[in-house]
Amino acid sequence: GGEAGGAPGARGAPPALDAGDELEKGVTDDVVVICGFGPIGQTVGSLLSSQYLKDESLRIEYVAFDLNPQRVDEGRKMGISVFYGDGSQPNVLRAAGVTNPRVICVTYTDLVSRITSVQRLREAFPGTPILSRGGILSEVFQLESAGATTVIPELSEVSLRLGSAVLDEFGVSLNTMDDSINDLRDKLAARARIQQKRLAKQAEKNRGGGGGGGLGPPP
Repeated sequence: GGEAGGAPGARGAPPALDAGDELEKGVTDDVVVICGFGPIGQTVGSLLSSQYLKDESLRIEYVAFDLNPQRVDEGRKMGISVFYGDGSQPNVLRAAGVTNPRVICVTYTDLVSRITSVQRLREAFPGTPILSRGGILSEVFQLESAGATTVIPELSEVSLRLGSAVLDEFGVSLNTMDDSINDLRDKLAARARIQQKRLAKQAEKNRGGGGGGGLGPPP
C-alpha cells in the first residue's frame, strides 16, 4: 500500500513530532494540508506545484505530513514542505502555524486511519473541505459519514479510466466517452449505496439479536 508507512500508528514509527521543534517558520495559513506523503500524496503535491498553474499566476501552497522518516527526508531534500508528524492531529497542524487550512487531503492506505483522521479533522475544522482517498465504493459512505467532503474511490476510478482508454483506441469521441463514464459511475455509486444499506441493516439485525428465529447466517 502506497501511504501505509505514513499512517498514524504505523509500527516502528518514532513518537509524534513536537512540531514547534522541527517545523520551519514560514508555513502560512490558508494552505493545503496533505496527510500522508506516499505516492498518492506526492502526486497531489506535484499537481498543486504544476508549472501550468504558475503560468496562470495561481500559487497554491501545501504542507505535507508523514510518519515515515525516510520519505520526509527525501521530500525535504527536494525542497518540498513535508514534515515528520501526524497531520491528522490538530495540535501538530497548529504548531506548524496552520490554524485555518484551505483544504485537507487524507491519503492513508488503512481505512481505519482514514476514518479516524477525517473524524478528528472535521471536529477541529468544521468549515474546511476534507478530501479523502477511498478504496472500494462501500468505503466512500463510511468516510462521508465521518465528515469527508469528497471521497475518491480509487479502484472504481482506475477501472473507469482503463475502460476509457479502451474506448479511446476505438476513436470514441470525448463527449460520448464522458457521458458513458459518468453514467456508469452513477450506476456503480447507486449499487454500492444499496449494498451499504443492506450491510448496515444486517449489522443492526445482528446487534439486536435478530440472528435467532431459525435464520441462517448472513451471506
